[in-house]
Amino acid sequence: GIIKVRKKDLLCSYDVTNPQDIIQRVIPYFQKFSLLSESKRRNFAIFCKIARIMDKGGHKDVSGLRKILELRELINEGKGRTRKYGIRDVFPD
Repeated sequence: GIIKVRKKDLLCSYDVTNPQDIIQRVIPYFQKFSLLSESKRRNFAIFCKIARIMDKGGHKDVSGLRKILELRELINEGKGRTRKYGIRDVFPD
């Protein structure tokens, strides 16, 4: 990954350039410096599950992809949540 610093306000960001960066850098960082709100922690736990499935190649078969999409549906649940594409758009059964 690449760390970028915006000159105008010294804002730092981390750009993921390799999927392994998520497993090796992003997840450990947020495990060390936990998120403050319960909903963010819950969403992060779901994100970690999805990342682990993908790290094991689960996204390459139909059952793994379905599991990823089912988990994604649980992220940011609630009123006002919209998605451009839902699980029914991918698996219309």
